[in-house]
Amino acid sequence: MQKDLSSDPEALSALYLDITDDLGFAQTYYSRRTIRVYLNQLAQRVFIGVNKYQKFSLRNVLDFWIIELPLELYRAKKYMGFALISFLAYIALGWISSSVYPEFTATVLGEGYVETTMENIENGNPLGIYENSSSFMMFVQITGNNLMVSILTFFAGIIFTLGTQVMLFGNGVMLGAFQHMFLKKGLLITSFLGIWIHGAFEISSIALSAGAGITAGAGWLFPGSFSRIQAFKSSFSRGAKIMLSILPFIVLAGYLESYVTRNYDTLPDVSKWTIIIGSFGLIGFLYVFLPIYQAQRYPERLFEETNFKQPHPESIQLLAVRSIWQIYRQGIMLFFESFSALLKPVMLLSVPTGLFLIATRALLFPDDLTFVYWFDWASHLSFMLGYALGTSIDLVALITWTGLIAGNFLIVYHFFLVKASLTDLTLKAYCRRFFVRTFVLFIVILTPIFLLPWYILLPSLTLLPFVLYLPVSLAFPSHKISLGLKKGLRYGTRSFFSLLILSIIGVGTVAIAVQPIAAVFSIQKEVPDLLDLVTQGLTPFIDNAGLNSVFWTNILREIIYLIAFTLSLVFWMVLLVLSYFSTLEKREAVNLKKEGRLFGERSRLKEHVEVPES
Repeated sequence: MQKDLSSDPEALSALYLDITDDLGFAQTYYSRRTIRVYLNQLAQRVFIGVNKYQKFSLRNVLDFWIIELPLELYRAKKYMGFALISFLAYIALGWISSSVYPEFTATVLGEGYVETTMENIENGNPLGIYENSSSFMMFVQITGNNLMVSILTFFAGIIFTLGTQVMLFGNGVMLGAFQHMFLKKGLLITSFLGIWIHGAFEISSIALSAGAGITAGAGWLFPGSFSRIQAFKSSFSRGAKIMLSILPFIVLAGYLESYVTRNYDTLPDVSKWTIIIGSFGLIGFLYVFLPIYQAQRYPERLFEETNFKQPHPESIQLLAVRSIWQIYRQGIMLFFESFSALLKPVMLLSVPTGLFLIATRALLFPDDLTFVYWFDWASHLSFMLGYALGTSIDLVALITWTGLIAGNFLIVYHFFLVKASLTDLTLKAYCRRFFVRTFVLFIVILTPIFLLPWYILLPSLTLLPFVLYLPVSLAFPSHKISLGLKKGLRYGTRSFFSLLILSIIGVGTVAIAVQPIAAVFSIQKEVPDLLDLVTQGLTPFIDNAGLNSVFWTNILREIIYLIAFTLSLVFWMVLLVLSYFSTLEKREAVNLKKEGRLFGERSRLKEHVEVPES
């Protein structure tokens, strides 16, 4: 456990105390036995290992690039090859589509971009579009955009690798259409010598990012003998290492595009060919030759790393006093550990009902879905939840979602009550007994949130921690309504600041988690996310089918937001339940009283040591 960074520090500390306890016992009663020496060495090794200072070493950096990264690439060779073949196929598709349907190029690249490029070709400067801004500003904008696209391509692999394919498809089709546009003008070699000065690194980075994303998401699809969560942890770690190695080349591509490509017409062809061949040669050496070479050199290390060690599971005692950080950390662990058990009942309750409300509102008020909103997530969530209260169906949506939130809460709470041995009721019986009171309580809590304007609502949310414990207290199996309200308000008031901090951390975690896929800070084209890029890629095809692309992409957005909102609610409910259990143990010592009844019946490590008389 001391060597494994994923180990629980509290469990390691408890084992260390057990070792020193045994060591003291051995030194007293077994002073001439080797067990004393063994325990002393074990205790010293753990103590030094935990407290030693890890110095930065250049050797570790070199080992990453020369040994560790190539071995990871070799293990992921199937996924990297699949990404490359897919990308080449999409490039060919864009090329062929442009040759068969000439208008396809403008559809994919945009009419404005094509018109500007054609004007530059007529003026004898086919790549003049790269000279429209200063070098530094161009470097900042291009590098930022390329980093965002590559990172989103990587994270899109988490969605069962489908998101990565969508990103590859969009970029590949555009690249094929772009190169075919220059072929028709007889400028293929000219464009190649200009664009691929930076494109060797930029396009390679997209393909490599896709391979890293597919590697990261492969754990979900092919867990092998491990659980899907364990397999995903391993595959994501491998994909992240590959993605980390790509970032320097993305920055280098931005530099070449901003300072070299813009001067392509003054560079001799020898220099252009040297840069392009050298760039591809470096990529080929690091990502093709070196992995094969190091795999042959270290076959035993390749095998050992593939069989990753099982993590030491942390045994989480639900009824225990915790700090805010412990609640947060263990809440995340419980969320993922309980994900499969909670996912089915929660999704069966929320998704069909949510889809029905989305479809009904879209049919009755389609005009609301014909705009691209500034903060699209806020607008669409208000439509889904009935927050706008501007139409006849909003009130129905508000009441329905209040019932869904109450139902989801009872599903999550019942799961942990059973796990903590605090109830023997079935889920059906538990919901039948507590749904009405929970539903009414959520109506009382949520109604002000829906009625208050945002400029009053935002500062008012700081008072929400006062009532956060009301649902968990009111739905506690042994509490009557009056007792539940009394304890909920009292414990919420006493835990106000800790609940406020936990709320801020929880909201921040959700915002960071959904940022790459459906960004909280998405502002149209200024701060795009994966969902924006997907809708942009689908727009030309929807328009060509004669449909309203804005309407149907907005429907897609609301479906994604429905799933994200439901999962975010479950995550927050897990944190809330764990926080309440901590407060309950602190105020009432529920678990301590239960352990007290077992005093004298446990092992000597929990009680006392009987020393034989000499």
